[in-house]
Formats: sequence, C-alpha cells, structure tokens
Amino acid sequence: MKLRTTLLLSMMALLAGVLALTMGAVVHVIGKSAREQVGHDVLRGVDFVGEVLRERESLLRSEVAVVAGEPRLKAVVATGDVDHATVVGVLSELAEASKADVLLLTDAEGTLRADVLAPDAQGHDLSGNPVVRSALKEGEAAAVWTDEQGVYQVHAHRIAFGTHVVGVLVLGRGIDDRVMQRLARQTGTSSGLLVDGKLVARGGAAGVVETPEFLAKAAGARPDGQLTETSLHGNPVMVIARPLPGYAGEAKVGFAMFASLSERLKPARDLMTVLSGLAVLALVLALGLAVLLAKRLSQPVDKLAQMAAKLADGELSARVEPAGPVEVFGLGESMNGMAKKLQDATQALEEANQGLERKVAERTQELRTRNAAMKTILDNAGQGFLTVGADGVMAPERSAVIRTWFGDSAQGAHLWDLVSKHDATFGEMLEIGWESLSDGFLPLDLCVDQLPQRIMVASSVLSVSYKPVQDIAGELEHMVVVVSDITAELERERLESEQREILEFFLKLMSNPSAVRNFISETRTLVQELEQADPSTNAGILRNIHTIKGNCSLYGLKTIATRCHEVEGRIAERGNKVIARDLAEVAEAFHTLEARIQPLIQGEVTDTVTLAPEEYLAFLEGLRRADVDSELLEGAARWKHEPAEARLSVLAEQAKGLATRRGKPGLEVAVEGNRVRLSKSRWAPFWSSLVHIVRNAVDHGVEPPEDRLAAGKSEHGRLRLNVTQDQDNVTVTIADDGRGINWEKLADKGRALGLPAETERDRTDLLFYDGLSSRDEADELSGRGIGMSAVLEAVSRLDGRIEIESEPGKGTTFVFRFDRVPLTLVPGATNAA
Repeated sequence: MKLRTTLLLSMMALLAGVLALTMGAVVHVIGKSAREQVGHDVLRGVDFVGEVLRERESLLRSEVAVVAGEPRLKAVVATGDVDHATVVGVLSELAEASKADVLLLTDAEGTLRADVLAPDAQGHDLSGNPVVRSALKEGEAAAVWTDEQGVYQVHAHRIAFGTHVVGVLVLGRGIDDRVMQRLARQTGTSSGLLVDGKLVARGGAAGVVETPEFLAKAAGARPDGQLTETSLHGNPVMVIARPLPGYAGEAKVGFAMFASLSERLKPARDLMTVLSGLAVLALVLALGLAVLLAKRLSQPVDKLAQMAAKLADGELSARVEPAGPVEVFGLGESMNGMAKKLQDATQALEEANQGLERKVAERTQELRTRNAAMKTILDNAGQGFLTVGADGVMAPERSAVIRTWFGDSAQGAHLWDLVSKHDATFGEMLEIGWESLSDGFLPLDLCVDQLPQRIMVASSVLSVSYKPVQDIAGELEHMVVVVSDITAELERERLESEQREILEFFLKLMSNPSAVRNFISETRTLVQELEQADPSTNAGILRNIHTIKGNCSLYGLKTIATRCHEVEGRIAERGNKVIARDLAEVAEAFHTLEARIQPLIQGEVTDTVTLAPEEYLAFLEGLRRADVDSELLEGAARWKHEPAEARLSVLAEQAKGLATRRGKPGLEVAVEGNRVRLSKSRWAPFWSSLVHIVRNAVDHGVEPPEDRLAAGKSEHGRLRLNVTQDQDNVTVTIADDGRGINWEKLADKGRALGLPAETERDRTDLLFYDGLSSRDEADELSGRGIGMSAVLEAVSRLDGRIEIESEPGKGTTFVFRFDRVPLTLVPGATNAA
C-alpha cells in the first residue's frame, strides 16, 4: 500500500473514531440520566405503596372501632342464644353500611361465629391466626390476607364488656384495581398485584398489564428487589418487584411496577440524528484536506523508495534529488550520504574478504591435522567415545573400538538401536530412560543416573558412563558416552571376593572344626534333597533354599547366600513357581564351593579318643553284663551322641557375628548345654533349622544400642540358649530381651492374605505360615517368611511342640519340647533320644 493511501486511510479512521466516541459518549450520558430519572420514579412508586397501605390501615383501625361499638353488634355479642342467621344478617348490614369487603366475628376463644364472605361458615378455630391471636391478646392487630377472590388489608378489634372479652371483630377492604389504578396515576407507572404468579389487581396503561408478557416480565424481575431494565411490547422499561408489606402467609404475594424509557430516551435519539449529519460533513471536509497533504508528502517519499530499491538490487551508485518538507528533504540527503558510505564499505569488504579466505584455508588445514591426531589418541585409548544428540541420534564420529564392540550403524541411528543387537533389555531400558531426559520432569542429573550402565557383548562386560553437555539455558545439548571394558576388573574382584570368603571360612574352621564339618554335612544333605526334589511339587524346596542361604551367610559364604537370594527373588516373581534351573543353580554353587574348601576340611581332629564301632559296642555290652549302675551305663551309651552344648555354641557365635553386621555389637549370649547329648543323625535337621529362630531374635528382636538405652535397657542385647533333659522330655529354649513380636502387624498381614487372625492360636499359626513375614522387604538374611515354616517342619518330624511367650518391650521366648526316646542298651542298637 502506497504512503498516500496509508495517510488518507489513517486520517479518515482517526477522525471517524473521534466522532464515534463523541457521539457515543453524549448518547450514553443522556441515556444514563434518563434511566436514573425513571428509576427514581419507580422507587418513589414503591415508597408510595407503603404510604397507601399505612393510610388504609389507619382508616381501617377507625372503622373497625366504630363498627365494634355498633349497638346491634353488641346486642348480638352479648346475647349468647342468638342464632347464626341473625348474626350473619347483622354483620352483612354492617358490612354494607361500612363498605367493607371483609367482616367476620369470633368468640372469646377465637372460634368463628360468622363471616359475610362465607355466610354458612361457623365454628372454625381461628385462634391460631396471627391477627386474631394478637387482637385477643393486645386488643387490636393489622395484617394482609389472601383468598381465592383476592388480597385484603384487614384490621382486628377485640370486643369486651368491661373486663370481660367476648370476641374479635375483623374488618378489611380488598386491594383491587382501584387501589392499583391510584398507584399508577400517582407514580406514572403500570403496576400489578400478583399472588403466586397470578395477576389479581392491576393499574396503568390499558391493555398492557393484562398481557402474558407483563406477567412474564414481572416473574423475571430480580428476586432481590432491585431495578431491572427490560423490554415490554418492544419498548424499553424499568421494572421492580417487591413483596407486599404486611403479608406473612404461605402464598407469594407481591407487586410489580413498570416505567417506560422510550419518552426519556427520545432526546438522545434526536441528538444522534443531528450528530450523524455533522459527522458525515466533517468526514467529507477532512477527506479533501487529507488528499492535498498526502500528495505533497508522498511524491518525495516515492523517490526515496525508488532509490532504496536500487540500493537493494546492488546499484550502490544510485542517488536522489532532495525535495519536499524539511524532514523529507533531510532524509534524502541522509540517504545519499549513506549510499556513498555503503559503496566505500563494500569495496573495502571485498578486499578484506580475499585475505580472510586465505586465513580460513590455513586454519582448516591446521584443524584437520589436530583432528587426525586426536582420532589416533581416541582409537588407541582402550575406551570407546561417541557423541549422542539430545534426541538420542549418534554423531558419525566415534572411536574405532566402538565399531569393534558393536559393529557399524546406519546414519541417523539411535544409540539404543546400536546396542539392542547385543542386549535387547539394555536397549529398551536406555530408550525409556532417554525419554525422561527430554521430558524435563526430573532433574537432569537424576535422569542420567537412571540410565543403564552395564552391558554384555559376547564374553566381555562393558561399563557405560554418560557426560551431559548443556547449553546456556541449562538444557541438554548433547551427551558424551564413554564405554570401557571392565571384564578383567570384574574377574579380579570375583577372585578377591572368593579368596576373602575362603579365608573367613578357614578362620571359622580353625576356631570350631566340628561345627564347620557339621555345617558342610548338613548343607550337603539339603542340597541333595534339592537335587532329588520334583520342582512341580514345591514341597520343602523353598524352606531348604532359605535354610541354605541363612546358614551360608552366617558362615561367611556369601557367594552361595547371594545365589540363593537371587533364586528366591526369581521364584517370588513367578508366583512361587519353582523350575529345575533354580535347583540346579543352587546345587552348582554349593558343589563349586565344596570343591574349593575340600582340602581344608580333610583330616580328623587329633585331640580325641577314637574307637571302632565294634569296640564301642563291646564296651557297652561288658558294662551291661557287669550289671553296673543303669545311669552310668546310659551315660556311656550316650558318648557316641553329639553334645547339645556344641550346637548351641555354634549358634551363639553365629548370633554374635550377625549382631555385629546388623549394627548391634556386643551381644551377650548365655549357653547352657547341661551335659545333654543327642543323636546327631536324628537331631541334625532341627539344629540346622534353629538358626532361623536365632537370626530372627537378633534381626527382629534385639534393638539397636540407641533404642535400648532410650527404653531403659542395657546397651547390649542378651540372648539365652538352653537345653535341659529330664526323665520324660528334652527341652530347648531360646530367649531374647528385645522388642517382642508385633502381633498386630503380623495379624494385619495375615488378614491381607485371607487368613484367620483373631485368636491367640490364629496369630501363633501365622508366625509359622509359609511365605508370611513381618518384614516389609527381604534381604540376604531374612524377609521371605520361609524360615519359621522350616522350623515348624523340623519340630514336627521329631513330634515336638512349640511354646511362645512374647511381651512388647520385654522380649520373646521360644520353648521346644520333645518326648525323650529311651536308649536301647543292646549291641548294635541305634535308636536314641
């Protein structure tokens, strides 16, 4: 669009806008004044309604007093045996004389005696009517009544002879069209009286109030009694609706007033017509003036535009003859000077550009030399380097070893596409983690830490690290990925771990060789049971794995303990479904370890007296024939059995080691074997399972030192391991002074599994339920809920009984009672307690 046209349109638009705003402001002011005046008239009409009602109330008060003093009425009231027809006749004459629309009489109790509006009505109880009740009590009362015929303003007067009240006289007049017409004349409005939305009286312009539109507008008026502007029959009006003063009944009685705005707005319309004519004339004159000004200004500007176009096309010698107003003239001279400077600068730039191209060529060659040297370093560094964009797309530049490990990739490929060919899980996790980098929901450092960092490629283990590079705004620009081969490092760590494990096992073997050999023998038995078990039955498999894990952990054999924990985790993820691979994995781990430690456990302890079985049996037979004391004979028969104290001592050492690892050092363990000896073969499963009770006592029962001190206990926990034997029973007791069993938590977990948990017996059963643990998370020591069920099974095999005593904050005591099996003192006998 040319400058001339732009100026013309701008001036016309500005002038038209000013005129429109001016006319709109004038019309708004006049209209606002008209509305305020009409609103004032309507509100004055509302006040007038109250004045009319008060005036009528004053007249009604005087009239009812006069009628109440009428001798005929007094005679009727004073004579109790006057029939109903006579009373109605007297009231009718008085109503006609007083021009009353309502006239009724009650007795002293408020019972209706006669009503001119309902001549046949009598005996109705009106004592509950507010007007009658107030008149009987106060002497007179005023109100507004409604019935099917209309609305009435009434006044009640009490009739009495001396101090003796004989009745109440109620007199009233209807609020009808005459009243509403009077209101309309006085206020200049159209008004209507409505009862439950029905028009019962009206006043004002004929044919307006009766229409359905009037009723609709009245019903649509604001319920808060404020003025509302609307239209009636196409004309603007102000309407207000208010409840009728003095009415307190159930019906909705109110009045509505309308006042027309048309006449008050007529000056605004006339003024608008005049202003419109003036506006058109002003626009015509402004247009002529604008044409003259635009022509004088646009011609010099057009020449300047032509010169600018030539400069844009590269014609730097173009010039213009300055002309026009002072500002435009100065602009022409400035453009000539600018063109001259631009021509000189272009020539100088061309000369400088030639020198710059030479420098760029030299720097490019230097950069290529440096890049080649850097590539040589990266390709021989033993680590892989590559750059990945924020969208996961790899840059083509990368170390040679990256191609050796992962192979080539297509241009524009993502990093996860490259690694998925070797490890699909790693690629999937990398793609998911990379999406969180661009979401911006989590901090960048946290997202980077969550990216996968280890991948298997062929027989090598590679470590992947990520170095984010951010822009000025802190957004991820690209990622430097460093890949390192850590296969040898991991193998070295594995060998060191195995050496440490063997050393710890050797130390335990030196301190208690008998216990260690028993542990190896018992674990071998459990492993053999796993190898012979049917995975589909799942019978005892989980308990055996859990027992192996716990015992190996206590003896420092973390390799097997960790492998068992991993197998338990996979079984739990499959819904406790066992497969043959699980059993083979545990067995393989044990056999591998057993092969490493076999040289350590070979040989026998030399500080013992060794007898061949036949020598031992001959010795017993000799004692029996010599008729020695039976107690001495039985004691000798028990020599081949294992001392229970040895087993308890092993448990004690394991408890102390576990307490130290759990941050509860200094555990005090009391061992009381009482010289009880028990069959090793018969009792070995029980001793092996008892480790779960000891472990729970240390892990769940005994509190950390700071908690014990806060509870007023000694700093170090206490554990008592006791075995006693009498004529009938063998009793094993394990007691701690810890926090006790949390029966409520155990019951809640049982209910969650649908198990009974209400009685004390129910909760004791839950403690030994397979798969139920009071811990929220499992680790390599406990939390699977399997250990206690292993204890229950071992006790059941010996036909034993379990008793539990636990008090919150005091500790827990487990008592295992077994029937004593007497020895058979004959050569070759094998049964024993």
